[in-house]
Amino acid sequence: MANRIIKWFLFTVLFAFIPMGIGCLILFMTDMRLDTYNFNGEILFFIIMLCATSLCDMIELNKTISNVALTSFIALFVLLVIFSAGIYTVLLYCQLTENIIFFTQDKTFLVSAIMAILSFVAGTIIQILCGIHAVVKSEVKKWTYLQT
Repeated sequence: MANRIIKWFLFTVLFAFIPMGIGCLILFMTDMRLDTYNFNGEILFFIIMLCATSLCDMIELNKTISNVALTSFIALFVLLVIFSAGIYTVLLYCQLTENIIFFTQDKTFLVSAIMAILSFVAGTIIQILCGIHAVVKSEVKKWTYLQT
């Protein structure tokens, strides 16, 4: 189970941080201040990547956890993706038209950061449940083998 969570963290979470890391590197190389750069796009990419991998991993849990829990997690991840797409659309609109509607960069950053934390926590829970499912499945297989 720990192996699964480590792989998920390395290949999903750290890979999702690559665009943010490149943005920080560019800021460092160009001597720009951190507050002049907007990380909303990178944070939204992080949310979508975590939600996509978690939705894919939930296929394993289809028959293991209750329908209510499964439906709740699916709804959460789909809503996070929809809100991320909406925030990104508003940010693009504001950037292209140089018009600030009702969002400021600070507010969108705060909302994006909360959504990123929520997707990370929910994704971690899904990975733990998948790990428990894999352990139980292998134990049942061993027990069945011993019975024959």
